[in-house]
Amino acid sequence: MDKYGRIIANVLLPDGSNVNNELVKDSWCWWYRKFAPKDLAL
Repeated sequence: MDKYGRIIANVLLPDGSNVNNELVKDSWCWWYRKFAPKDLAL
């Protein structure tokens, strides 16, 4: 959980794809580089 009590999770499908990354890629959500500076996939 984050400091606001929200659940933080990576959602993986049986084929190994990452739902989180797909949501960002398709502009359904966003991410902050400040909190994931080393995540080059995003």
